[in-house]
Amino acid sequence: MNIHYRFWLLLIAWGVFAVGLLILPLFFALESGAIVFYLAGPLTFAFIVTGWIIGVCLHEYAHAISAYREGDYLTKIRGYLTLDPVRYISWRLSFLLPMVTLILGGIPLPGAAVRIDLDALRNSRSQTKIALAGPATTLAFAVSLFIVYMALNLGGAFTAFLKGPVGLLAFFNLAAFFINILPIPGLDGFLALEPYLTGRWHHRIISLVNRPTFALVVLLIIILLALLVFAPLTYVIMNAAGVDTSDLDAAMESFRFWTKGI
Repeated sequence: MNIHYRFWLLLIAWGVFAVGLLILPLFFALESGAIVFYLAGPLTFAFIVTGWIIGVCLHEYAHAISAYREGDYLTKIRGYLTLDPVRYISWRLSFLLPMVTLILGGIPLPGAAVRIDLDALRNSRSQTKIALAGPATTLAFAVSLFIVYMALNLGGAFTAFLKGPVGLLAFFNLAAFFINILPIPGLDGFLALEPYLTGRWHHRIISLVNRPTFALVVLLIIILLALLVFAPLTYVIMNAAGVDTSDLDAAMESFRFWTKGI
């Protein structure tokens, strides 16, 4: 596996932001609380945005490596097997749209950027495997962040500024997983089911997808489901799993630091 240097830079930056959040309590000991007030928000924002991009890269890489194993060897030629963020990130679908919805107070909507040659796949089940590989990786990333959160929770006040953002990033990825597996055109859940649709139903759905207004309607439905169903559902699940929801609320407030007039 050839990991591109840009992904390493992302990981390093993510680590730097994490260390910055981890050492913030030291400024209280130095009686420099004002520094904490001004740095907590930007550091939280940078940590979560960088972590979100890393999660998107892992999600798209999972699609790509699964496609390669199922017969689409163009994924290697297109550079999808290097974890290069530039290859995966569609600044409109994978970054801009999720970040806009997140900054406005919602949850980041998933977006696809990897091109798959469906005609090159071995069989219909191949498309299902490829489609589900991305959400499965997002779920694994969310669970990993949850484990880190629980470990940081043992640190008490010493890890207070980091555990909240870690928990919030886990929340975003878990919510994105639930959204992505919906059987709605444009999402991985639909791609997983598409090979098993009958010719008549498949033709009707594709004809709808090609209509200009359909994409807007679908987007609005996804946003409503995300805000009214999956955000509360994820909140309840994480609370039941042992996450202190006050940590999530504080991290979200810190993430949207500009609303406090800083």
